[in-house]
Amino acid sequence: MVKICMKILDLNFKHKRDPADDVSARCNPIYVSRVITSMINTANSGGILQGNWGNNFRGGFPPTHWSSSYAILKTWYNSRFCSVKFGQCWVFAGVMCSGNI
Repeated sequence: MVKICMKILDLNFKHKRDPADDVSARCNPIYVSRVITSMINTANSGGILQGNWGNNFRGGFPPTHWSSSYAILKTWYNSRFCSVKFGQCWVFAGVMCSGNI
């Protein structure tokens, strides 16, 4: 889990832009929370979860499928960082809570 969480931090756009500045800011819990929040949402390219509030979950799983945020994070990591399909608000919140280092 720690390896996955560190990868989340290392793939964020701020780290890609300026790794030294990003790493030095990781002592700030507000900064880390914002980075993780941004990385969870697939709308910000490279995100962990793709949201879907409809009824068609073709190509993925309905949000009710997930019973563990670790399963989502592991799926994302093992797929070489492709967004996991699909989540809704409670799934995003669960991943945020488990992904917060």
